Amino acid sequence: MDIHELLDRAQLSANQSPKTHILYEYEGERSIDVDVMIENGIFLWHDLIHASELDDISPLWNLASSLLESTPRTTPQSTVDALRQQIILEAIVPDGWDFKKFRAYKGTLISAIYFHEARRLYAKGEIDRAWHVTTTAYYYLGTSTTMSASRFLAKASARNHDEDTEYQRSLVLWILDQLKSDKHVTSIEKAKDAVIAFIRKREKLQSEFTKLDRLSSSPKHKTEHDALDRLRNTLDDWAKPKGPYPEMAHAFAAFKRKAKTEQQATDSVQPRGTAEDIEFCKPDYYLRILNVLENGDFLTLKLSRDEREEE
Repeated sequence: MDIHELLDRAQLSANQSPKTHILYEYEGERSIDVDVMIENGIFLWHDLIHASELDDISPLWNLASSLLESTPRTTPQSTVDALRQQIILEAIVPDGWDFKKFRAYKGTLISAIYFHEARRLYAKGEIDRAWHVTTTAYYYLGTSTTMSASRFLAKASARNHDEDTEYQRSLVLWILDQLKSDKHVTSIEKAKDAVIAFIRKREKLQSEFTKLDRLSSSPKHKTEHDALDRLRNTLDDWAKPKGPYPEMAHAFAAFKRKAKTEQQATDSVQPRGTAEDIEFCKPDYYLRILNVLENGDFLTLKLSRDEREEE
């Protein structure tokens, strides 16, 4: 996929979030059992793991389970509601997460807690309460939908520095991914220079970074260097092992390890996932509709940039 396709897909996906939708009445009106809703909701929760461009939210799934198991019941309030209240009030923040960053994922953790509880209730035969808990899980799943890169750009001027650079970082991560096969990029410094060279060779991509630079740079800085000079200086901070964005440091570190062996660089990348038996591949679509048939099979419609695919 070239940069034109990447940017075009970003625009296409601006109003297509989440990427996956599950429909149940393709063959007509019918009732759906709660266990089907629970398991499909868990599937959609895991779909978010791979929809998130920058943050790995997969640890939140196991955290939700451990919170349910370890939280003592000291009042008549249910455990799930007690945990939800603590998360809303920011009394619970996952280890290693900055509380400001975690604010965007509070609903994601709450949703995971309620899906775990719904599955437990169904296994115990408590169907009525399972429906109520499942509904709450879906509600918070909806609040967890990942905002697309193009929408980050549209709101950049009204956000703090972390949010202003999110679209930039997503593009840099994509570029680094393209550079993995370049045998000449064998160090972090070479990777930084290669990112800038990659952008300079692509007019549309350079235009995107220039737009972002206008939004984020002060007038006096604009006269000192061009947008890519400033980006090159920024990459020095992003690539530091203890820099502000761990995902950037990890991406650049792969090129340092690459100088030793290609295998080491491959092994250093930890795949996202949980203990659930749910496998995902890199999506080749910006929208996917799963129609659940009465026999339990799926009729899948995927929309890519130029075509529709049915399975």
